[in-house]
Amino acid sequence: MRKLLLLSLLLLAVPAWSAEPALLPAEVTQTADGQKVLRCTYEQCVSRALARSPLIAAAGKSLELYEAMQREAKSTQYPKLDASGFGSAIPSLKAGTTGSYFTDYDVTGAWKPLVLGQVSVIQPLWTFGKIDSLKRLAAEGVEIGHATNRIAADEMRYQVARAWWGLVMVAQMEEMIRDGKRRFLEEKDRQERLRDTADDKFNQNDLMKINIYYADFEDKIRQAERGRMQALDGLRLAMAESTDVDVVPDVEAFRPLEFPTLPVEAYELLALANAPKLLAYRHGVAARVEQVTLAKNNTLPDIGVVAKLAGTYAPSQNGAVTTGSLGAIPGSGVDFGGGLALRWSLDIGRLMAQIDQAKVQADQAMLAERGERDKTRMDVRQLYRELIDWRAMVDIHEKAKTSAQGWLNATMQTYDDGFDSDYNEVLRAIEAYYRRRLSWQDAIYNYNVAVAALSRAVGTDVTRVKEAPALKTPTE
Repeated sequence: MRKLLLLSLLLLAVPAWSAEPALLPAEVTQTADGQKVLRCTYEQCVSRALARSPLIAAAGKSLELYEAMQREAKSTQYPKLDASGFGSAIPSLKAGTTGSYFTDYDVTGAWKPLVLGQVSVIQPLWTFGKIDSLKRLAAEGVEIGHATNRIAADEMRYQVARAWWGLVMVAQMEEMIRDGKRRFLEEKDRQERLRDTADDKFNQNDLMKINIYYADFEDKIRQAERGRMQALDGLRLAMAESTDVDVVPDVEAFRPLEFPTLPVEAYELLALANAPKLLAYRHGVAARVEQVTLAKNNTLPDIGVVAKLAGTYAPSQNGAVTTGSLGAIPGSGVDFGGGLALRWSLDIGRLMAQIDQAKVQADQAMLAERGERDKTRMDVRQLYRELIDWRAMVDIHEKAKTSAQGWLNATMQTYDDGFDSDYNEVLRAIEAYYRRRLSWQDAIYNYNVAVAALSRAVGTDVTRVKEAPALKTPTE
């Protein structure tokens, strides 16, 4: 029942990120002043990172290792060729004390070669499931390798999303920063002119307040620049780009990602079916269970067909006497034969201990998989709450920004028209507007990154999931 449910979830869910259509690659261009620029969309940055990152390449090597182990397991069903040989030099023989045979070595005479060789071929016929267990074990290893690749790829997508949206946010802040800096400097110049002309409207406290507000604004500017450089370094690192390449996000507008938000149970079930880390644990359990079967099968014999060919080359020093030459000793010449072979280890104590060890490891794997499953549920719920909260804060801060802008415009108009207006109200309106605008942009950034975090947790791009699957609790 559980396997059928998970399969249905996989069919209802959108394809994993690895199944995304091919994109036109982003290329580094050079400006007239020699600056190298890489302009790319988020998808292009991800594609470039997956193709160039050494971390992704390193994860791919684990899959290659498991695939090699699978080929090794499959090779056990084919004939096994075993060859051995021995070579040496031996002295000739001379007549012994009896005078009938060459029984003594003539170490002072000429030495001749002695060559022994043997070739055998063994074809397994029946291994009582050992070969099948090895192949199934290797197949589970390959699935673990695939899951490991997906873990690395999903993590790379998340890191690219953080850096890319950070660059987008800072790019959008530049206009606001220029506008805000202009407003503060204009107000500062206005107060300084009033001071220099000894105008009655001049108030030293107002000038000091402007300097204080401007210091806070300058701090935000420097924070934004540090954030831009950090995001830029992160994208360069992910895409294996040199430090002299400037990455420019290709995006129409900085806005929250729009997609239908499903109930948290839907994302939880998608995670149980698609999360690559959980899949790796699941295949690890299957591998440990298969090791128990293999350990039990090792207590049974192996039956196969054996063909053997052996030969000895030992020329005599005295060719006149062949009956006593080394070439005539037992085993000399060529010998061959074949038949059925039985191999059976009867070290029962050791074999039974290996079965117990395999069972303990299987139990450990099952408990670890259960713990990871519970942790996945908790992580998805926590990330879902963060996503919902940030989406709500985007709307709240947008309304606050709009209200602050209206307040600023009305206050400035009243003050410019010469009506009796508290200048503190003007400063508060300016500070509130830019603070609300910064908070709104920060909320958009955190929301879009929260979408990437939830996608990483469930193993699927949640922006592509349009309908909820059947909300049933998987059987434990």
